[in-house]
Amino acid sequence: VLQRALSITGSVAQDKTVDGTTQATVKAGQLVNLVAGESLVVTATGQFDTADVGVNKAVATTYALANGSNGVASNYIKPLSEVLRAAILAATVNPVQPIVSPAKAAGSSRVAVGGSTNSGAALGVADGEEPVNTEQCSVLNPAKCECQTAGVAGVEMCFAPPVNVSSKD
Repeated sequence: VLQRALSITGSVAQDKTVDGTTQATVKAGQLVNLVAGESLVVTATGQFDTADVGVNKAVATTYALANGSNGVASNYIKPLSEVLRAAILAATVNPVQPIVSPAKAAGSSRVAVGGSTNSGAALGVADGEEPVNTEQCSVLNPAKCECQTAGVAGVEMCFAPPVNVSSKD
């Protein structure tokens, strides 16, 4: 029994966003040279040449045939593999928004940074919270701190004021 050779036209490799893999999505085109009145199912798989971002990248494509509603795949020679072209696009980066807790009822929060400089651990402190130590700036007593509006709406950054040490001669 002779098998009939098929070809395929119109297959398309889909662009994708970079994901660290070489897997490609390929939409199989139309089979050419089927016996009149027969149909088969054709699927395609593809692999990019590298996982790197780029345009017009090679996608090695292979095809598989399956019986159709009125055609038998074993009566045909499947289309040869081919190289298609597609792009791997850079991912869009969405900035992560900070979460400040606890939030004040009015929707704003204050972040106090421990220590007398801009360094230290930051903890959330709600305005109106009763401080334990009323003598110095701390996360428990932001009223003794120097505060400024942060780059995030509704958040203040608070630091201990500089300590003035005067020397006596």
